[in-house]
Amino acid sequence: MRHCLLAAALAALLAGPAAVAADVKEDKAGKGESKRGCHIELDKGDVMVERTDLVLQAGQTVKDALALQGDVVVRKGAVVENVIAFDGDVTVEAGAEVRGDVVSMGGELRLQDGATVRGNAISLGGKVKQAPGASVKGEQLSLGGLEVNGTDLVGSLVGKVMREMKDCRVTMDGAEASGL
Repeated sequence: MRHCLLAAALAALLAGPAAVAADVKEDKAGKGESKRGCHIELDKGDVMVERTDLVLQAGQTVKDALALQGDVVVRKGAVVENVIAFDGDVTVEAGAEVRGDVVSMGGELRLQDGATVRGNAISLGGKVKQAPGASVKGEQLSLGGLEVNGTDLVGSLVGKVMREMKDCRVTMDGAEASGL
């Protein structure tokens, strides 16, 4: 899921919401029909929430954590590979560690004193706020406050992506889990 979510976030930023995920599906008559839509595939160990916050507690092991219209908090002692929040903030608390990448699209990324991100720290539509004792082993990218003619470009893009995701199809280990 990691590469899919990061690619979706960056594709949305660079090419617009229609590029988030396009599936080619066949209609019931057997004719090929191009139909744009979102598809999130969750693997075993992934956690996804919608319209609520996701708090990863000490002792909890998660492969990839995803929040749609909610914040993600990583507490000390949680084991997590990657974190992404669409239209939400991410906080990596003091002493907590993310083994891969952390992305906040439409929110801020807060790294408290003693927090560690072994991959990249990316905030699209907000800022990466890193305390002096926090560390990021990969790259940092903050892209917020980008306005043209009084329009927040990243904020507008996040809104469009979230509208596209309302018809998102979610599968878990190859079986349909739920619609958003």
